Amino acid sequence: KKEYENIRDIMVHFGGQYLYDNLSMEYSTGVGLRKINGIKYVAGEDGSTNQFYEGENKFTKNDISFGISFKVGYHF
Repeated sequence: KKEYENIRDIMVHFGGQYLYDNLSMEYSTGVGLRKINGIKYVAGEDGSTNQFYEGENKFTKNDISFGISFKVGYHF
C-alpha cells in the first residue's frame, strides 16, 4: 500500500556568522510551527469484537518545531 506524509515548517531562525581569511562559520537556532498530514495504511484487530480490520487512515498533526544549524565553509 502507498503511504505519504507532507511536512510543512514555518520557522524563525536567529544566528551569527564569522568570516576569516579563507574560512567562514555560521550557526543558527530556530523555532516555529510544523504541520504534518498524510495517509497511512493501518491493520489490526478490534479487541472487543475480535474482528480484523485494514485500510487507509488520513491524519493531521500540528506541533512546535525546533531547529539547529552549524555550517563551515572554505572560500578562495
